[in-house]
Amino acid sequence: IKLCLQIKLASILSAKREYKQLVTTAQQVIDTSQDKENTKYLLSGLSYRSVAFAMLNQHQDALSDLQKVEYTIKQNPSFAEHISLLAILASAHYHLGNYQTALTMHLKILKLRFSLNKLENVDQTYYHLANAYYRLNRFNDAYNAYWEAKRYAEKKAAYIYAAYASQGLGLTLIQQKQYIEAKVEISEAKALFYQHNLARPYLETTISLALLNNLTEQKQTALKLLLEAEHLSINNEPTYDYIVLYQLLADIYKNNKEFKINNHEV
Repeated sequence: IKLCLQIKLASILSAKREYKQLVTTAQQVIDTSQDKENTKYLLSGLSYRSVAFAMLNQHQDALSDLQKVEYTIKQNPSFAEHISLLAILASAHYHLGNYQTALTMHLKILKLRFSLNKLENVDQTYYHLANAYYRLNRFNDAYNAYWEAKRYAEKKAAYIYAAYASQGLGLTLIQQKQYIEAKVEISEAKALFYQHNLARPYLETTISLALLNNLTEQKQTALKLLLEAEHLSINNEPTYDYIVLYQLLADIYKNNKEFKINNHEV
């Protein structure tokens, strides 16, 4: 029971992207699994820790855990069909930048879910599959996978995953230069993140909307959103992609003196 609770907590921390806490919880799973000689949970703990290390830029530690997991699976082929374990492992590959490997694994997971009729978390599989497609610049495939993720998430009232799927749809639509549709999706995601008190993705959607308003020549709205993002970032640091985007947008407005808010030049 203790191991099950620890794994559940690790899953929640991973979904919320709270990686420092995830390292601690994953270590507890590893320690308890080793004491009880439970290989399945040990592999899950190592995989979760690998994800956390990757997101904390401790790439050598992440790779070391990943190699331990893959070696153990090779020695115990039965684990190669465990959907939950494969999902964590695919996530570790994704966060280490191995997008093609992650894509291949998520496609395998998707096939397993439908062949075994284990569709409870198929929204999450579609979401992670879409992320891999997006990173590989396969935007049409990413759009379709995000759309399926959103559809399945809404069907089971998993509104947080629906919000992440909307966020992904919006980013993909930006790449496809469908700016009006992108605004709709990202605004929807922002509202859901606010409703569920998810500060970091709320900040990220604010930055995305600033970009969209800049692209559609709504400069004053874009500037207000940038100022909102600046205020939000005091207590919440966005992921690397959004930091780069925020800095780029901020530089645009810093170098353009014509925009004013409350009669103060920016």
